[in-house]
Amino acid sequence: MSAKESFLRLLTIENLDKILPAELERLDQLRTTTQARYRFLVQRRTMLFHALNTSAIGPRKGEENELLVNKLTAQLADTVMDCDQRLGDLFQTNDQIAQVHKLLDVHASSALAVALRKVKKKKIHARRLCS
Repeated sequence: MSAKESFLRLLTIENLDKILPAELERLDQLRTTTQARYRFLVQRRTMLFHALNTSAIGPRKGEENELLVNKLTAQLADTVMDCDQRLGDLFQTNDQIAQVHKLLDVHASSALAVALRKVKKKKIHARRLCS
C-alpha cells in the first residue's frame, strides 16, 4: 500500500476492538449454520434422486407410480432450489468475511505507515539536534 496520506485508512478503536470482531463472529456462526443446512440439503437431494430412480424402475405401474414420481420430482425441485439459495448465502457470507479481513489489513498497513512516519520524523529531529 502506498504511504500517501490519501491512501491511509484508520479505524476507530471501537470498530477495531468491538464492532468488527463481533461482526466476524456473527458471520462465522452464520457460515457454520448455512454450511450445515447446505450439507443436509445435499444429502436430501441425493436421497430424492435415489428414490426417484427406484420409483421409475420399481414394480409399481400406472397412476400410483405417476403420482409418486410427480411428488418426488416436486420435492427434488424444492430441495435443489434450497441448495442453490444456501450456496448463494455461503458465497455472500464468505465475501463479507473477506471484506472485513481486507478492512483490517488496510488498517494495519495504514497504522504501520503512520508509525513509520513518526519514527522518521523523530530520527530527523534527533539528527538536527545533534548537528
